[in-house]
Amino acid sequence: MADAPAHAAPEPTGPAPAIALRGISKQYPGVIDNDNVDLTVAHGSVHAIVGENGAGKSTLIKILYGEQAPDEGTITVDGTLRSFKSPRDAIAAGIGMVHQHFMLAGNLTVIENIVLGDEPGKKWRLDIDGARERIVELSHRYGLNVDPDAKIDELGVGERQRVEILKVLYRGARILILDEPTAVLVPHEVDELFASLRGLTAEGVTAMFISHNLDEVLAIADAITVIRAGRTVAHVLPADVTARTLAELDGFPVYPDYMIPKVFRHWGIFTYDDDLAAAIDERRLVAKDSEWEHALRWATVAAADALRARMGEHHRTLTGHY
Repeated sequence: MADAPAHAAPEPTGPAPAIALRGISKQYPGVIDNDNVDLTVAHGSVHAIVGENGAGKSTLIKILYGEQAPDEGTITVDGTLRSFKSPRDAIAAGIGMVHQHFMLAGNLTVIENIVLGDEPGKKWRLDIDGARERIVELSHRYGLNVDPDAKIDELGVGERQRVEILKVLYRGARILILDEPTAVLVPHEVDELFASLRGLTAEGVTAMFISHNLDEVLAIADAITVIRAGRTVAHVLPADVTARTLAELDGFPVYPDYMIPKVFRHWGIFTYDDDLAAAIDERRLVAKDSEWEHALRWATVAAADALRARMGEHHRTLTGHY
């Protein structure tokens, strides 16, 4: 049984929440992925879920999206108890998933990708004009700004992500699960995504934001749930915590400031300010993913921003030699 969360934000009051997970547990042979997880997501909010690799985030969202069944616990959507046997059931309940790795056909247009598998018909004829009209309306309504006739291969990463968002909105989703949505984006695309999310939530759409980037979580989230070792350890509001607090809660080692230069000297890098990105570009950093995540947490916000700007979508997969 999980302990009570170490930190707690006020539970939403008033109307039923968009999502309420209670006592969600999932176990595999020798491994407990989710252990009595609780989660409440308010309507029209961006709710972040954070935790280190292996904390149980992926299993939890797979359960919510109907890709896996929980061993125990309940799922309530808009006050109605639900049991999902497949993603189709979740979609029917208004839940859509925007995957980290886009599921788009590059040789098809935006409109063809969006309607694929959900083709609109009018008296046994494919109603592409009707689909285009609806896609344009959704794009304008939520500020997604996507050309429905553009080929996917012609679009940038941020635009492709907006197509994925449009695809789930087209199918009626009012609750979006975004799995590491900024991992492949450069800074200006992150800004565009956050602007889109604010436009969506202003229209009553709910977003669940799964991320490792604590600074981004603090910038976009209305509420945060921290999961550690399969358990809910905290429900917090961004105004009440810092990136360091979140890092401590989700189990990452947090080093005092005076140790930061030593970390980078170990990698042959002698600064952690705005010049860090240039140093890495020059010397080609070799680091395991876990070390890389830790380094971003130890670095200053300015250094993290510089890293992302320099490395773009490959910022977590650098290889090479000193």
